[in-house]
Amino acid sequence: MTHCPRLSHTVLILSLLTTLLAIIVTVGGLFWHTPGESVPFQTVYGEKIELYGRGLYRYDWAFKVPIQQGTDAVILFIVVPLFLTLLFLVQRGSLRASLLLTGTLAVFLYNATSTVFGIAFNPLFPVYIGYFSLTLFTLILLLREFDIDRIAQRFSPAIPLQGTAAFLIVAALSTTVWLFEIVPALLSGRAPATLGSYTTEVTAVLDWGIVAPLFLWTAISLLRRHPFAMVLAPTLTFFMVIVGVIVLGQRLMQAAQEETVTLAETGLYVLPFLLLSGAGAICLMRYLRELRHDSI
Repeated sequence: MTHCPRLSHTVLILSLLTTLLAIIVTVGGLFWHTPGESVPFQTVYGEKIELYGRGLYRYDWAFKVPIQQGTDAVILFIVVPLFLTLLFLVQRGSLRASLLLTGTLAVFLYNATSTVFGIAFNPLFPVYIGYFSLTLFTLILLLREFDIDRIAQRFSPAIPLQGTAAFLIVAALSTTVWLFEIVPALLSGRAPATLGSYTTEVTAVLDWGIVAPLFLWTAISLLRRHPFAMVLAPTLTFFMVIVGVIVLGQRLMQAAQEETVTLAETGLYVLPFLLLSGAGAICLMRYLRELRHDSI
């Protein structure tokens, strides 16, 4: 009996379609060029900012466009090839690859959600909806194909539960970085400085509403050797590894477009996630090393 069957035709096809839409979305963000220049804009909160004024993101805040394009670049040139490689390995029977594939698909879902709810309306909006919907249902169907109890039994007793749980707790707490923006805004009765032309901070909603609770629940359940948490832990750890790479890509794109980012901002918003990414990679290698018999 298999513990994690090779992907069904339905999940395989949905995974390939998700990859295709991810490529369309990111290629559009990076290479859709139209002439124009920055446009002065007054937000609903009375703040004066500039819209990007050109390309696919012409109606988005000029400050956030390099951040979005940095994400696009990492998704297109790193995450997509990684996902296709893992897809191939899963079909060849690798259990480790199936766990990492789930984490990569979670990155797609996070990206799709941020894009469909956080990017100003543009010609790719129908594609954004398809990207979001396909990724969500593909992840659900993929998790349903896992025999959770049998996969959990494949881990040796030496699995580093405490270290991985500690990492997941720290990763959950990393979302408190939003407090530096949101609390001062609430106390002063003004919008957060990072809000710009938007009406809500989508990333904060995802981080506080889904990511942090999920990571904390997994950490606590992992210490109790809950089978689902044992399977979910490497998925979430890999998710954080990729997040660190995305944050680095965002910072590099800001530098390439000559956006001014202070040393303090780099230390607060970039460095912690790079450190988490490195620590996550170490935790992940130690964790998956205790998986007996990688073949399905």
